[in-house]
Amino acid sequence: MPWQELVFETQDTDAEDYSERLTEAGALAITLADGQNQAIYEPKPNETPLWSLVRLSALFEVDQDLTDLHNSLAAESLIHGLKLNYIEDQDWQNIWLKDFKPLHFGRLWICASHQEPPEQNAICLKIDPGLAFGTGAEITTSLCLQWLDQSLTAGIRLLDYGCGSGILALAALKLGASFACAVDYDPQAIMSTRLNAEKNNISSQQLWLGSPENFKIEHFKQKPLFDVVIANIVADTLIELLPILNQSLAINGYLVLSGILASQAQRVMDCYETVADLLESTSQGEWLRLVYRRKG
Repeated sequence: MPWQELVFETQDTDAEDYSERLTEAGALAITLADGQNQAIYEPKPNETPLWSLVRLSALFEVDQDLTDLHNSLAAESLIHGLKLNYIEDQDWQNIWLKDFKPLHFGRLWICASHQEPPEQNAICLKIDPGLAFGTGAEITTSLCLQWLDQSLTAGIRLLDYGCGSGILALAALKLGASFACAVDYDPQAIMSTRLNAEKNNISSQQLWLGSPENFKIEHFKQKPLFDVVIANIVADTLIELLPILNQSLAINGYLVLSGILASQAQRVMDCYETVADLLESTSQGEWLRLVYRRKG
């Protein structure tokens, strides 16, 4: 069935109030998006940052009379660009799947569920869009996948800290890792990783999933340590996580850090040089991947 969509822009300080007002008016779904092309990177735990200018989109049933609501909003000075649109219902998931093209990282192909890799006998990881970050198309994820394809040794144990969709831990298992541990504070990320693991026939014997708290209880400071620790997060969080990432890593193990803007790289390097030797710094656009080896 079609929908009515009310769209307008407002400041971040007013977005929550307008969301509540639209909900009370009968909105079935409300989406908050960037109103002026302002970048926001992965937040810290329990943070929900907003853009300074927020675009609100509220969906209503097609037969609901929105005349009074529309006129009321149009008279307010705190909102801009008010529009009322009619949207035909679509299968949004399948539209994404239709447009998604397989991604190639050396030996590894990232494909949607309905796709097969172009190369026969290729290593294939099936990933669909979901609740968590990571489809392979993002630059920071791509930098990590490139390293896994080029450098991962069969039989290693890998820790993916801040796993999102689980793409890095699952790719490592596809490429020959014997065990992977995927950690995220967001329950939706754990759910997404679990679904993607099932989709790729990866068992609980190969993959451990859990929150940072459960990780500390079950794996942190325990033997055997991890041969590779990979974290695709943001610079400030990587700095905060240094103790747990370093102590989870075996002597001479590899530490792969991504999600770092070039302007933030020096702060991260100054922090991690105390515990590990920098082997390489690889850039793609404004993003960097840093690879370290833990000191003996």
